Amino acid sequence: MRPIHPARRARALALAGALLLAADAADAQRQPPPAPMPARPLQFPAFRETSLPNGLRLLVVENHAHPVASVYLLVGAGSAAVPPERAGLAGEMAGLLTKGTATRTGAQVSGAIEATGGSIGAGATEDYTQVYASVLSEHVPLAMELLADVALHPSFPETEIAATVGRSQAQLQQWMADPSYVANRRFGERLYGAHPYGRFRTSESLAALNRQAFVDFHRAHFHPGNALLVVAGDVDPARVEAMARERFGGWAPREVAAPRYAALPSASPTRILLVHRPGAVQSSVRAGTLAIRAGDADYAALLVMNKILGGGTDSRLFNILREQRGWTYGAYTGMNRPRDTGRVMAEMEVRSEVTDSAVAELLAQMRRVAAEPVSAEEMEAARGYLVGSFPIGVQTAEQVASQVAITRMLGLPVEDLLQRRERIAAVSVDDVRRVAARYLRPDSLTVVVVGDAARVMAGLERIAPVELVDLEGRPMDRGALEVRASGERFDMARLRPATMEYTFLGGGNPVGRSTSTLSQEGAGWKSALALQFGPVQQTITARWGADWTPLDYVETYAGAFEGRAEVKLENGRLTGSATLPAQVGGNKTFDAAMVPGGAWSLMDEVMLSTADLAEGKTIVIPVFNTSTGAVAPVTFKVGAAESVTVPAGTFQAFRVESTGGPSPLTMWLRAEGPHILVRQELVGQPLVVELTAIR
Repeated sequence: MRPIHPARRARALALAGALLLAADAADAQRQPPPAPMPARPLQFPAFRETSLPNGLRLLVVENHAHPVASVYLLVGAGSAAVPPERAGLAGEMAGLLTKGTATRTGAQVSGAIEATGGSIGAGATEDYTQVYASVLSEHVPLAMELLADVALHPSFPETEIAATVGRSQAQLQQWMADPSYVANRRFGERLYGAHPYGRFRTSESLAALNRQAFVDFHRAHFHPGNALLVVAGDVDPARVEAMARERFGGWAPREVAAPRYAALPSASPTRILLVHRPGAVQSSVRAGTLAIRAGDADYAALLVMNKILGGGTDSRLFNILREQRGWTYGAYTGMNRPRDTGRVMAEMEVRSEVTDSAVAELLAQMRRVAAEPVSAEEMEAARGYLVGSFPIGVQTAEQVASQVAITRMLGLPVEDLLQRRERIAAVSVDDVRRVAARYLRPDSLTVVVVGDAARVMAGLERIAPVELVDLEGRPMDRGALEVRASGERFDMARLRPATMEYTFLGGGNPVGRSTSTLSQEGAGWKSALALQFGPVQQTITARWGADWTPLDYVETYAGAFEGRAEVKLENGRLTGSATLPAQVGGNKTFDAAMVPGGAWSLMDEVMLSTADLAEGKTIVIPVFNTSTGAVAPVTFKVGAAESVTVPAGTFQAFRVESTGGPSPLTMWLRAEGPHILVRQELVGQPLVVELTAIR
């Protein structure tokens, strides 16, 4: 009694656009990249660095090419300076700085800067918090005034705190539904251990934030001796220094303790942390090691090595895993350079059935770049790209200010920025192999895989020992992977023939519609769906017998792409075939045992409509998925009933959280039986399904 999961609709819409571009993209990939052009001379703007009497460092970068300027104030304390029980405090505080001061409201701050055509903002990284403004050069005095006000005199209004923390808690819930975010989070936690770089916000740490916490953090870290003011653009250094003295000269200095970091985990043999995401059709893979500190001389060589291994669409990983194998849309490596110890990390999203093969190939390529000299062509292309693209990142006043500010906040001289191209150009083949051997260490990696453990665990265990956890990071027993129903009683006598119409909203705008029809066939029932979503038309028909035994299922696509899947249940086995685009499962032959209590897609919410729903109840229904060709448990956790208004009217409806399907969902099922779907949201996506009519 519902439309197909919105996750499948979203996948269909994305596929429509992907197929239209596929041929052009493939042709473009086959064309060899042009030879790098000779590096142009870099005319880096003149700069001057001084200090005010109170210890505030001032760096002025002159760039008179355009009548604009950027002002950055950076304070040497970010998320790494926050205790674990208040993780998230630094980022939340940065967002609050521009929401009000002792003399201005947040609206007055934004209104003043926007009246000049400028902008103001703030943010935090692991190592520092920054406030910045961009304006026409004639408005630098105003920018300096506003920056001093929000940085030195924030009021942290209670109403803004509640709104900011509330948004972050909702955002965190959405992020935790994203397998890529979960993979990044678990990788950071495992790689860094107790070190603050492996610390992530939680619902509990966000709930612990209050006004006093923000006031205390600001008082402890916002001092002139712990800050750097950078002004870049069409400015006069003498005038800038005079303005800085006027606005920041009264900032009282205080002693600031140097950052202290917990010890990093010791290197250990490669193990795979497998995060179980039931029903996932692909796996999010992260693999890497700890790497360099800010001043490490290997930085330039690591940049070149990273570019060759996975730093773009011309890299080894991209070429092998996507172009040659067709296992992923992209495979990449990246590295960072924070104040303390950074990391090198590979990332890819791969189909479930090739997860183990992709991980094995990744490790093989890491060993290869550390053992064999890279080719002269690869060296020329990597160095040429890095040297040639560097000036693009320092073209504007804002870019220059940002690059210089970050360099100085890392404790590095500006020469680290000025001489970067020359250092990259001097990297040799031996340098690349040396840093690869030193930092990649494929036999001592941190590897995280987020996927359906029931499908990928056996293959991964042939590569390295596997530790199994759930999405929250809690240890799981292998026996928990067995698919079984929860034993809920579904009363088919409660079903009534009906037709439900739904509309789909993307970002609040209509993007599709569907009609679901439930009809009786002898002692059994049939559910049919007709869907129009963007350029995609989809139909599904599911039939089952008197005892909820699945009979047959047909799924078709038309419009932007075409496909068909058919499956039936005979003698306890699911058999059939699918001819579908790769993005929704590809071509498959089905032959598997049906789990007792299992159902087709479309059946699960029909079954729920006949259950005795109550707040706190958990119901598990094994559901067959044509994308994976497998039966996976879908879990429904019933929350409290609440009033929900949709085009079809206002209903009391149970809020139900669904996990284990194509994507986590929040559903509202009518409290009055049968429990018809009233509203549905795709967690983490702006896609909403609303009931418009019942007949």
